[in-house]
Amino acid sequence: MLHCEYITQMKHFFSAYNFACKSMWKDSTDNQTIINKAKQAYDFYKKNCTRGKRLFRLTGQSGSGKTSQLLSATLNFCNNHKIKPIHIAVRNYAQFHPDYENLKNSKNMREQTNGFALKVLLWVLKFAFEDGLDIILEIALLNKKFENYIFFEIFSRNYHHFFQIMAVNKKISDIFIFKRQKKLHRNTSLKSAKYFDSSLQKTFNYLTKKYNFNCVVWSVSSTEPCFVGRGKNAYKIFKKNRKIIPKKFISESKLVCAKQNFLEELYRDGLI
Repeated sequence: MLHCEYITQMKHFFSAYNFACKSMWKDSTDNQTIINKAKQAYDFYKKNCTRGKRLFRLTGQSGSGKTSQLLSATLNFCNNHKIKPIHIAVRNYAQFHPDYENLKNSKNMREQTNGFALKVLLWVLKFAFEDGLDIILEIALLNKKFENYIFFEIFSRNYHHFFQIMAVNKKISDIFIFKRQKKLHRNTSLKSAKYFDSSLQKTFNYLTKKYNFNCVVWSVSSTEPCFVGRGKNAYKIFKKNRKIIPKKFISESKLVCAKQNFLEELYRDGLI
């Protein structure tokens, strides 16, 4: 990377990192410990990862189906084509928290470690970009500072990139969150859920106006995408589909299979 690009990259990175440090999920871990833990986490997760400069971005509010549908379909697709991406998601880094042993059995463990994990995630993402790893980035849209850093890295490092976002009515995502809490004893606070919901709309609107990127908008209950094309045309479709409450739901396995088949067709002539 050229010197001027490196300076710009670091400017975007530390702007995103400053957001993480001041986010609603407060964390007092010092910066050197964060960097050390990020190096440890990166070494743990990067083993045998492929270096094809591919970024699979999976996003949506909490309880939208990012993990159960988009991640499952993407991992199946990658396995079929011998792509081993590093999976970058906030929940992966809670185990590296300095006080994890005391926190791990708490119902609020995720909320208590989110601030730490978000900062670690940014460093791990930086290391992965620098090494040209294939990446699955599974995280809600948080803030334009965070997203500006990601898009700078994508374009400056010539990453192949496709953006997938779930459009889900908040009443539905709240039900999914409640069911997950009962099944996994993993709490998402009301404050966090509201933040994910509001930031998702504002940040996606901002991104579709600023950047020229390919995007697919999914509904949580459909086997066909709501939209495929340039991001600038996606926001209205996304906003419209967030208002819809499905009358019935297809089985999760069929939804995952449909999304995987879509990826096979989408990348047939390009990404592999």
